[in-house]
Amino acid sequence: MGVVVRQHLGTQRLRKAGLEPSAAQPESSALERTFLRTSPKHGCHTMIGHISFMNKLEALRREHRTALGATATDQLVGYGLVAFSLILFAYYTVWIIILPFIEVDHLIHKYFLPREYSVIIPVVAGLVLLLFIGTFIATITWKNRKTAKKSA
Repeated sequence: MGVVVRQHLGTQRLRKAGLEPSAAQPESSALERTFLRTSPKHGCHTMIGHISFMNKLEALRREHRTALGATATDQLVGYGLVAFSLILFAYYTVWIIILPFIEVDHLIHKYFLPREYSVIIPVVAGLVLLLFIGTFIATITWKNRKTAKKSA
């Protein structure tokens, strides 16, 4: 459920409200704690609160902002990559889809490569990508095999 009871309420006030602090959490915990409510109908405990993983992560982010959060440089690089991808996509789309319908002697044709490159460039890029992926997988499996032999 979404109910989270903070530690500063005090154990006595929690028990009056029908809540029991979880024994798993130490009394001095500064983070949120898990609390159980005894169900009068079933006689069992129901968890109504929890230590929030996101709260722990947010605390770590505050302490180590550069280690976990995106810095301004990271964001700038990300925006640059997105902008480059959009420009490349627009260029390729105009080159492949729109340019064939424009007359050959039009001024716009001088800004684009010859049509045969529209197939060669993606094929070469795909082959290079497959080469890098294959090299990465081969390196990882080779390192795993090497460590497995040492431990055996």
